[in-house]
Amino acid sequence: MAQPSSLTYSRRYHALAWMTPFLLLGGALFTSTVLFTFGLLLMLFVFISFQYLRYQTQHVKLINPRRTQWFYENESGEFVISLENHGLLPLHAATVTCTVYNVAGAVSMDKTAHAELPVTLEPKSTNEVRIPFETVQRGVTEIRAVHMEVFDVIRAGKASLTFAAAYTNEACVYPIPAPRKGLADHLFLRPGNQSMPLSVFEDPLLKIGARDYAYGDSFRSIDWHATARQQALQTKEVERQQFQEWSLFMNVTETNSERFEQQLKEMAYLILTAVEKGVTFEFYTNLQFARGGILHHPPGQGKEHGRAALQLLARIKKNSVLSSFDRLVEHVEKSSGIKPIVFYSALEDKKPSRLTRWQQHGTNLHTFIPHPASEREAETLEKEAATI
Repeated sequence: MAQPSSLTYSRRYHALAWMTPFLLLGGALFTSTVLFTFGLLLMLFVFISFQYLRYQTQHVKLINPRRTQWFYENESGEFVISLENHGLLPLHAATVTCTVYNVAGAVSMDKTAHAELPVTLEPKSTNEVRIPFETVQRGVTEIRAVHMEVFDVIRAGKASLTFAAAYTNEACVYPIPAPRKGLADHLFLRPGNQSMPLSVFEDPLLKIGARDYAYGDSFRSIDWHATARQQALQTKEVERQQFQEWSLFMNVTETNSERFEQQLKEMAYLILTAVEKGVTFEFYTNLQFARGGILHHPPGQGKEHGRAALQLLARIKKNSVLSSFDRLVEHVEKSSGIKPIVFYSALEDKKPSRLTRWQQHGTNLHTFIPHPASEREAETLEKEAATI
């Protein structure tokens, strides 16, 4: 429950307060009973109004100051601002003004920058102010502050309250997943007729035999004991390890274009596919945080993990700071090693040198260049995404 962070009184109210002593002084100097009585009544009115406004501003509270709602495009929603009157006096004359931050254009509202709405509060009661909207595109729209003006009975004076401390009421719009044709061909390695989720890496401790050395075999894979026995170079054969973890990399080169939005939609599709297949996945991109860190969604699986990844995509701003993608891959390689299965999304058909080196060391690399999806495909994927 949020308390008002500031309280101010109107200029008209201050003018009435300053006028009172002059009326009393004028009535006394000119022995005018009417003027003096009017001054007394005005002083009484100012005093009662002051006490009323002070009492009301001390007993009006903002309920549930933090709220986040999640939508897809073309859905309806509303911001709900709940106010509570703890006092014993009614509040019949008040207005609520909301400061709306909608730079991304995620929602469409009747009130774009400010929404001013009347509100009444009976003693010991609550009331909700509702602001309807329609979602338009990926992004976040926030109500960053709530201002309230409380008037006296005849609206001669008013007190303004601002609820700003730690207040966030936001609507976030997911990117609509864009399907990728032929993605099934990239999901698993196929060593035989039966599809098995195999790792491109081998466990050197689980040796199963040796074979003749072939051109291209790594020097480190040579079995020197078998080579001595056979008097010819022999290559170790080791057990392949089952592995089912995807590393999703998104190389961002521009953040304010339709191609970038399409790139986000296809990344959302990969995330939904991983959730559907029960695959553990993580997500990297070269967008930079304010503190200089990389944007990384840690490994995990399941609907909750997928929903958190989609929320991360929804919050990416169009004016985000970019960093070097090669530097990102270098950081990942130093911190957690070469990844076995990588899905790489970029706007240009050119693989970074470090990912090429990963591929040479056995990484199963799948490259995707965004392309527009058909309207029917987009509708199908939107329905599937709604289940997560």
